[in-house]
Amino acid sequence: MTEVFIKKGLDLIVGAVTKSKAFARFTQDFADAAIEFVGSWFLTDPQTKTVVELDVDESVKTQQLKSRLLQLLEDPTFKKELEQLVNASEKATTKKNILDKVEEIEVEGNFRVGDDRPSPTNYQEKNIITGGKIKVGKDFHVGDIN
Repeated sequence: MTEVFIKKGLDLIVGAVTKSKAFARFTQDFADAAIEFVGSWFLTDPQTKTVVELDVDESVKTQQLKSRLLQLLEDPTFKKELEQLVNASEKATTKKNILDKVEEIEVEGNFRVGDDRPSPTNYQEKNIITGGKIKVGKDFHVGDIN
């Protein structure tokens, strides 16, 4: 196992435990599978479960999860399942084209959110604005033009 592979695996495991912003980019099906994987391999260990459930800094949880990960890598079944999870993660990201958590936008002229031509990407979320307020002096358009 390479260091890069172990880091990817650890990032997935920590993300599943902490529900990090980086973990939120995965599809719901993948996220559910990753959380189930972590539960079955990591949270069955009493020490790891205790640390994960404590209200402590993420770095403490990461260190405990890394320690457990290095132990589990001795198990060929675990290694195979982790490899499958890491490989699946590369295809399981959601595709978004949104303005997220906008605090405030003020534009004197026109403001448009959307594409000028068809996009080859299939987005799960597209042309969405969330958060604060938008003040536009002229035309405000949300949606693709095609």
